[in-house]
Amino acid sequence: MSDQHGDIVLAGRTSPHGTIFDAATLLDFVRSGLCHSAVSDEITQLLDDHVARGRTTPMELSQKLHPILVEPLATMTDEGWLRVARDLVADTESVLDVRPLGELPGESDEQLATDLLRRIATSSQTAEELLGRARELRAEAAQQDVHGSRDTAFALADRYELAAKRKLPI
Repeated sequence: MSDQHGDIVLAGRTSPHGTIFDAATLLDFVRSGLCHSAVSDEITQLLDDHVARGRTTPMELSQKLHPILVEPLATMTDEGWLRVARDLVADTESVLDVRPLGELPGESDEQLATDLLRRIATSSQTAEELLGRARELRAEAAQQDVHGSRDTAFALADRYELAAKRKLPI
């Protein structure tokens, strides 16, 4: 779809999981991903072929961009996603100013998650601080197209909001 000036107009999109992304957020996410050093050489070559050499049309160029972001995500292992999850937990602990979750021998991820949720629920932060962190997590999640990371951030935001509601006066 184009506007009266011929510019491409992008509408918000809804993911298969029901997450709604506005167009500006999606464009920002894709641009930032394409600027990452993991794909910069390939992007530089594509742009050189397109701009300097005129070897590709805009449509051909646009079709070549999608796989550049999808391919690195497809190579992530379960261990890699576990690392992402643990980094999110560490970030949350830092924001809550709590001691790191212990990884005791035999302690399951479910036990670790339960402990984290308990800590959020019993945090000494004010309702406003908890709601602020929930907003930050939702904004971060809205910029992610990575299923596990996005869903984890949304779930943590829900817990922060629940903890905040419990602290608000009736």
